[in-house]
Amino acid sequence: MGAAMGPLLLWLQDVAAVTLLRARRTLLRAAILFCVLVLLLWVSIFLYGSFYYSYMPSVSFSTPVHFFYRTDCDASDSVLCSFPMANVSLLKNGRDQVMMSGQAYRISLELEMPESPVNEQLGMFMVKMSCYTTDGTVVQSVSRSTMLHYRSNLLQTMSTLLFSPLLLTGVSEQKQLIEVDFDIETWLYPPDQVRVKVMMGDSTRLQQRREEARKRMHSSASTPIMKYGGDNGELADPPQRTKRTSQNKGELDTPSAIGTEDLNHLQEDEAGKNMNLKHKKNRIRTLWGL
Repeated sequence: MGAAMGPLLLWLQDVAAVTLLRARRTLLRAAILFCVLVLLLWVSIFLYGSFYYSYMPSVSFSTPVHFFYRTDCDASDSVLCSFPMANVSLLKNGRDQVMMSGQAYRISLELEMPESPVNEQLGMFMVKMSCYTTDGTVVQSVSRSTMLHYRSNLLQTMSTLLFSPLLLTGVSEQKQLIEVDFDIETWLYPPDQVRVKVMMGDSTRLQQRREEARKRMHSSASTPIMKYGGDNGELADPPQRTKRTSQNKGELDTPSAIGTEDLNHLQEDEAGKNMNLKHKKNRIRTLWGL
């Protein structure tokens, strides 16, 4: 019995050894194949990332905009020397080009403007962006108009009362974020620099008109003309002479060239200066009634 079981046990040992050897070879081949696949995957990811980084532009590029004014003009001739301008470089770290050729871009300009009375009275203004290459060639110019969001007096009062703790502590400010979008076409030669100009209207001409209007109104108020009209003997309104004089001279193009607040101040000044004139008018009305 033992002699019969000996060859069988030897055969089983040989089969087990061959099976184990084949399993080891199969496992080794699988491990090698897995390592090769992982290596190919990492190589493909590296090549794709390198190609994408070298060809595709950056997803976003943000840079501050510092506006400046010209100071080489004569202040006596013009109130506004120049419009606010800013030169923005489109080079990352001063040497790496951000924009690539053959790509469409959207440039967005964010303006933080305080809710001051001057900015509220400014109304609509225009922002112009000019794109330049290294040699100074203008690639494209885009202009967009924008303005502060309207907020009524009631809304401003409620907002101030609601956020008064944050405003007093300096955590929050009364300002608006104005975003101006510029849709840029595909460039054959991408720009390296952008010039932004904010055109806020011809305030010099408007200021000169207001000064001229003040002078005329002061001169007309110093020499009023009293005129009786009708049977009631009422005096005619002296500002009619001012209106007729300004229409004859034709120096003001539109009545809106003089602000409402300026007219109110001028009327108050005229009322203070012509107090004696009012007493004379009352006396003349009394004598005329007699």
